[in-house]
Amino acid sequence: MQDTGSILACLFKNIGMEHRLTLACLQSEWTGLFDEPLSLHTCPANLNNGILTVNVDSPLWLQQLKFFKQAMLKKLNAYGITAIDFRHGRTNLSLFSRDGKQSGKSNCAQTAQPEKTLDDADVDWIEQTVAGVHDPLLQDRIRNVIEKALIRNL
Repeated sequence: MQDTGSILACLFKNIGMEHRLTLACLQSEWTGLFDEPLSLHTCPANLNNGILTVNVDSPLWLQQLKFFKQAMLKKLNAYGITAIDFRHGRTNLSLFSRDGKQSGKSNCAQTAQPEKTLDDADVDWIEQTVAGVHDPLLQDRIRNVIEKALIRNL
């Protein structure tokens, strides 16, 4: 019998969400992985087959990052990153605060809605579902995805 973690990992891979989940994780943790000023001038933009595309906000930083590439790859290896491709482009980490949490800034219009919460039965079900996942980071990501999906359907 397979554990929940391996089933979910297989499911995410089969539906093409594995790279998107990893990219979202990197985007939210980028400022914690890399210190300033590097984290201020770069932003993970795309992930495909282990190759991370990182947008860089200026040609000067694009040139400078050649010296940091190997050190960055070492840190990103835990995420399955095997190569980094730096490109001059928009860095949109302004959507995230310095502690890695999403800030109130957004390009999407926000409407005031009452906050929806899950009941104890939903929370227990979520915890049972993620209990078989041994990777704490993956466990948190799966928990967040399930919570958001359930809240949207309330």
